[in-house]
Amino acid sequence: MELQKNKITESSPKEIEFLRTRGFGSLVSPTLLRLSPCEALYLCKRLGIKISSGKKPLPHAALEKLLSKKDKYLPLRYRCFEHLRAQGRICREHSIPSPYLRVYSRGIGREEERAQTIVRVCDKGWKFSRASLLREIAVAHFMRKELVLAFPEGAGIAFLKISKISFD
Repeated sequence: MELQKNKITESSPKEIEFLRTRGFGSLVSPTLLRLSPCEALYLCKRLGIKISSGKKPLPHAALEKLLSKKDKYLPLRYRCFEHLRAQGRICREHSIPSPYLRVYSRGIGREEERAQTIVRVCDKGWKFSRASLLREIAVAHFMRKELVLAFPEGAGIAFLKISKISFD
């Protein structure tokens, strides 16, 4: 795997098949797979897959530091991604840095279906108001997804499902 301009790609057909059957990456072309930063970090840590920048392979910590320079949400998103992946869920990130993850049902092949949930990672300093929560709910409902807020708590993560109800 190679890191070029903050994009992680794989061009080996054997590796592409291995990763796609496990729900990782998105095909850019039949011979090129692009991985999200969280997927790359997860594979680097869990499977020991080497990701190189130029000719030298990067260890997990160096890769995370490098990718986090342009994405302040990456460390929190990665914690959520790792937790959800360990529970058997497929997660997808946006192509631009954002605090959101799309989460699919459990099981391989589920990413062909519509995502069920959108997870918004919230750091310790995240301030919210009634208006900001209503805006987050409106965005999730527009996308036809459930909204879940993820707060880091020590070594774990607290997930809160937020919704709006009308008694009209």
